Amino acid sequence: MNTNQSSNQSATIAVQQGFGSKLLTLSKIKIGWSTCRVKLRVQLTRCYRCLEYGHWTADCKGPDRSRCCMNCGSIGHQAKQCSVEPQCFSCNETGHRMDNAGCPKYRELLEQHRKKLTEINKPNGQ
Repeated sequence: MNTNQSSNQSATIAVQQGFGSKLLTLSKIKIGWSTCRVKLRVQLTRCYRCLEYGHWTADCKGPDRSRCCMNCGSIGHQAKQCSVEPQCFSCNETGHRMDNAGCPKYRELLEQHRKKLTEINKPNGQ
């Protein structure tokens, strides 16, 4: 159970695909005295070799960045010791790290994955 800045709570559950499709169709469920929204949670796979999203380490064909600083991309220190402005490996922009949800490339991949999952989870006949 998580609580956000507005003191709203959220919970994440994993269910079988057929049951998940039914829950998404309902869009709201009643838990005790509360009515709760139901949303599809999208989580991208992450490669810890090249640090990109969308594939696993075993399938990686990208550069080996496993020893790089997550903040600036240099080798020899970790992000918590880095004092340089963040540089994203993914979109090559400064100002954010590649593991930041503010990255335009990350948001694009997330939206593509969300659309794909929505299509998979549509009930039959829709």
